[in-house]
Amino acid sequence: MYPVYTYFYEARQNFMLRWSMTIKKSAKPKTYHHGNIHQESIKWGLTFLEKGRPDFSLREIAEKIGVTHGALNRHFGSKNGLLAQIAEEGFKNFNDYLEQSTIAGTLSEQFYEMARSYIRFSLDYPCHYRLMLGGKIPDHEKFEGMKEQGERAFHQLVGLIAQMQEKEVISQGDPLKRAYAVWSGVHGLVMLATEGYMDFDKQDGQTKDKTSKETLALSLEVVDIFTKSILNGFK
Repeated sequence: MYPVYTYFYEARQNFMLRWSMTIKKSAKPKTYHHGNIHQESIKWGLTFLEKGRPDFSLREIAEKIGVTHGALNRHFGSKNGLLAQIAEEGFKNFNDYLEQSTIAGTLSEQFYEMARSYIRFSLDYPCHYRLMLGGKIPDHEKFEGMKEQGERAFHQLVGLIAQMQEKEVISQGDPLKRAYAVWSGVHGLVMLATEGYMDFDKQDGQTKDKTSKETLALSLEVVDIFTKSILNGFK
């Protein structure tokens, strides 16, 4: 016959074992909503880019948001997949800027405003812009969402030029080639502005650091000069 203390000891051990097994069965693993992984990854990707760390890895992103590297790899496919998602997000915002520029005004005014919107977007979202148009995503053609949004942005410009030709605001000519001429000029201006090459002082030719507002104001002045020259050349 068991001593009393042995009986109670074994009963307690059996209870603790059953209790721990119940807890293990009922405990749910920590899960992450699909959208949370997506948005948090984009946020941290942009953070690394803003800090001058384009060499970041998916593993670093996974550690930041508390998921496994495998989960992140399944979600994006690769680091390039994440970069493409950031660029796609940028193109969507870019399209919003361009669409706002054509809501009101004459076609010529819309043309000027579209160029200004291009400048504003590039200075508001410099990391997105460099990723979108900086050739930093290998095999970018295979990322359909990014490609679709990029083409949508370009065809907004092509469409406006075609309308201006239809209304005889400008002369006839291949609207696609004219769109490339406008795009290349404004893109060149953006690169000068974002890389600090527009910091020459008016008086003595020396460089000085400009505030973001000063850079924006100067860029808008220059783009107005450019677009007026373009329109005169198209007439």
